[in-house]
Amino acid sequence: NGTAVNGRRLTSTQPLRPADELLLGRARLQFGGQSSPSGKPTEAVVQRPAITSREHDVLVALCSPLANGDVFTEPATVREMASALTVTENAIKQHLANLAEKFGIDGPERRRSRLANAALDAGVVTLADLRAADG
Repeated sequence: NGTAVNGRRLTSTQPLRPADELLLGRARLQFGGQSSPSGKPTEAVVQRPAITSREHDVLVALCSPLANGDVFTEPATVREMASALTVTENAIKQHLANLAEKFGIDGPERRRSRLANAALDAGVVTLADLRAADG
């Protein structure tokens, strides 16, 4: 049903500050946390691996179906990514294998979905990236 913080839809993890308003579907909540002693907001600890510009292109192509905002959208298929980037499916598979290793994604089950989520959570792919690729 959508989740938003202070009126902005969430596409990845976001630190919360005291008095932030959360919208969870139709439920409104106000975060009443305390400021840290340093006065800085909480920060999500997500590993952000170093990636090449071509790996970034692959991740953006992988995540591109998520730009429409549907909650349960599947990431792009290998064939769709290969077509979008004008490369072979084998090249995409190799990039995906390298990226899965960099993000620490083990096993074959739902690997593309887990990789897309990890890239978004780490901020490697942003909503702005997806919008730019779509337009």
